[in-house]
Amino acid sequence: MWQALFLIAVVGCGRVGFDSQTRGDGAVPGEDARADADVSGLLAGCELWLAFDDPTSWPTGIRDRCGDDNPGTANGGASPVDDADRGAVAELAGASSCIVVPDAPNLRGGSALTISAWVRPVGVTTASYGIISKRTDFMSNTAYSMFLWASNDGTGSVNHLYVDIENEDQRFEDPGPEFLGTWRQITVVYDGSLAQAQRVSIYVDGALSAVAAEAATDIAVPTSPPAVHVGCMPLGTPAQGLNGRIDDAMLWSRPLTATEVTAWYAATRP
Repeated sequence: MWQALFLIAVVGCGRVGFDSQTRGDGAVPGEDARADADVSGLLAGCELWLAFDDPTSWPTGIRDRCGDDNPGTANGGASPVDDADRGAVAELAGASSCIVVPDAPNLRGGSALTISAWVRPVGVTTASYGIISKRTDFMSNTAYSMFLWASNDGTGSVNHLYVDIENEDQRFEDPGPEFLGTWRQITVVYDGSLAQAQRVSIYVDGALSAVAAEAATDIAVPTSPPAVHVGCMPLGTPAQGLNGRIDDAMLWSRPLTATEVTAWYAATRP
């Protein structure tokens, strides 16, 4: 995944990095050398990290680098590939192509969460491309989703980012960036403690792209909590799969600050 042994992000006067000997709780997460500094601050609250850096773990037991507590399973033709820019990544073929992570209490969202992934779609669709989604179906048990969809600009010729938090009643489109044929990092931060108009922040390539309103101060837990779906957005079963590649799919149970989002982008960019 990495073109150099060390990738270092500078934050203020200190350096934030990703060392193969350190994870958020101090244990050893995996094999990739990430950098040479303590990362406990940035990885605090990390609940899921699918780095796709271990092809031997496919199709079941795809490693969660935040502790191996939430491994994923590949469905519908999702497969590990070697990307020229990012090394080992996941490739999805649309439709039911997906990586599924079973539900766990620490993946449900609560009053705050951050979700992030690098994506490289290779086509535009009117049926949506799921990136990270925790729902059973449209308008059914939706905790959070971020996905790409053909734009509402009348042409349908580009992919724009859409976000759902706590059901689909305040779905938000970021009309700015386009996503097609190039790697870009998307990070969505939800903080239920903020004023309603400021609860959702969207970052693209480490920079703030949009701020959206969200009425919910907490993501409710449904009676039957759904799995987390990476690379698709369910319609009863895995569906609306990404046509393209995804890497470093992440979930934190806290809102990352703008500085932390920028640091994460700097440390994980090609």
